[in-house]
Amino acid sequence: MVKQILFILRYIFRKSIVFFGHYSRPGFLIVGAQKAGTSALFEILKQHPDITGSHRKEIHFFDHDKNFPRKTYHTYHTYFPFPHLVPKGNLLFEATPSYLYRPGVAKRIFDYNPEIKIIICLREPAARALSAWIMFHYGFKDHAKYSHLYDPRSFNEAIAQELEMLKKNKFGVIRPPYIQTGIYHYQIEEYFKYFPKKNILILEHRELRDCHVETINLICDFLSLPQKHLPKLEKNTSVKATGNDYAEELLVLNEFYKPYNEKLFELIGKRYNW
Repeated sequence: MVKQILFILRYIFRKSIVFFGHYSRPGFLIVGAQKAGTSALFEILKQHPDITGSHRKEIHFFDHDKNFPRKTYHTYHTYFPFPHLVPKGNLLFEATPSYLYRPGVAKRIFDYNPEIKIIICLREPAARALSAWIMFHYGFKDHAKYSHLYDPRSFNEAIAQELEMLKKNKFGVIRPPYIQTGIYHYQIEEYFKYFPKKNILILEHRELRDCHVETINLICDFLSLPQKHLPKLEKNTSVKATGNDYAEELLVLNEFYKPYNEKLFELIGKRYNW
């Protein structure tokens, strides 16, 4: 009987939170790209004493059409700690990589908070595509929660099918979109359309690895927070394949991405060694 009462009370409490909401609002977001170091960056930034992360990394609030249109954000705020549990002055944040790729998300985030700051992590797109395929092909095959996302195709089959669709100018048809996710300039243009460039920080995948201290200091300055030493995290060693196994496919992708990369470099005023 006591357990039943406690269950009912907890249920009422959770529902009241969603209905009335609380106001732990994020001050910045990591919006992508997928397989570009967002998980590592999320965990690293949570080590900063003036930063508080969401209850889980990927909330997928702004990229779900079922959540929009809306007038209130009570449900979204429940993914963050209660205000009284957040140290005074701390910035809250979340990281959902698909926010960069999915259409319409930039506008939704702007409508939520036009002053919010945005961090974008990029990765050489051919390597990013391979890493994504490895996740969907190997990582999800026997995964208890994500087995429905398993992609049985070989990497060669996957990119050949998507390239064929892109030749026909059919975007958004192939799932998952390994190649389209790496056409970054379209995605960043959408954020530049709504947010001032001073509110957007663009990082490259290797900067966090090779220039860790400088990159963390850059992020702290961008967020107007004191610079702190935030240790690196252990590298993920669960990779099932490497680029050496797919050299021909990567050459095809590198050739495909050349004009798109040039458009990106022109857009952001910076070149990467891609």
